[in-house]
Amino acid sequence: MRSAAADECKTGEGTSVPQTKEPTFLITGYEASRSSIETGDTVSITVYLSRTDGRSDSIRVVRGLDSFQGGTADVIKKGSYGSYEVTFDNLTYTGDTNKALNFTIYYDGATDEAGKPVVNGGYQSNNSVSPIRECVPYTEPKPEPVKEPEAQQALSVPEEPFRIIGEALHTYIIIEQGEAVLFIDKHAAHERIRFEALKKEDHPIMAQLLLAPVSAELSREEAAAVLENRALLERCGFETEDFGGGDVLIRQIPSDVDVEDAKALLQELAGDLLAGKTLDPDSLRDNLLHTIACKSAIKAGWQTSDEELRRLVQEVLSRDDIKYCPHGRPVCVTLTKRQLEKQFKRV
Repeated sequence: MRSAAADECKTGEGTSVPQTKEPTFLITGYEASRSSIETGDTVSITVYLSRTDGRSDSIRVVRGLDSFQGGTADVIKKGSYGSYEVTFDNLTYTGDTNKALNFTIYYDGATDEAGKPVVNGGYQSNNSVSPIRECVPYTEPKPEPVKEPEAQQALSVPEEPFRIIGEALHTYIIIEQGEAVLFIDKHAAHERIRFEALKKEDHPIMAQLLLAPVSAELSREEAAAVLENRALLERCGFETEDFGGGDVLIRQIPSDVDVEDAKALLQELAGDLLAGKTLDPDSLRDNLLHTIACKSAIKAGWQTSDEELRRLVQEVLSRDDIKYCPHGRPVCVTLTKRQLEKQFKRV
């Protein structure tokens, strides 16, 4: 695979080396430790080089201006035919939309038996690869105009078989699939599954009337925002009234919300209303569903049966809409066989 930028070959003194049909080094391939990234994330990128001048002596690389900060560069000479593997570890993404890694290759010249130079050394600049993509912020999917038949909505078995190795820290399910090891956050996965199921329900949010009203202590501004939007909150299962001094009395809450979570949820909604984030019923409903899904999902640290873990894994691996939890955290992280072998210095 050739570099995206034009290759430039120069001598150490800055004069041009006689040009051939090919540059001194070709980029034959590259790979990254993760396929997508957000600002501040770290990534490792490996670039494979091949020389065209028949030489196989040591080289060194120096990073140029690109989309990353920090990191180290390690060059490994592979075989005797001028092949090299250059690994850039612990690069931090700066948020540059180009997502390009740029570097310059420095190489020594050849000498005769007396040590006299017979081929000048030099450097090749403007080497560039862009093996990752930027994470796309999550947006709510638009409802389909026509529902699919139930037969098509049934859970399908993943094409590639998998094996559940176990669970780490009562939080992360470890799966072997093909030549990769997958780590699934069971809370994030179940939260997303619950949210999608709640979204598909067309009926209004069910409410439960409290036997004993609960008092929520809000700031005067938050209390005013709640009381001004009382009708809107009622459509989402909340019934409130003024209790004076900034306190709001909660008489009714959504049926999927526990009483002990009602105060915190109302305070969160009050903050959103005050900031102007959720002023329409659909947005307020989605915000409530986020919280309901989170509160009702399996928690990290909980003991979970093997059958429940298997159902979660099968849902995640067979559906395209279970990539991130409603708050944007990834559900699954993948380590390939090659990435593991590199960590153990097997390649």
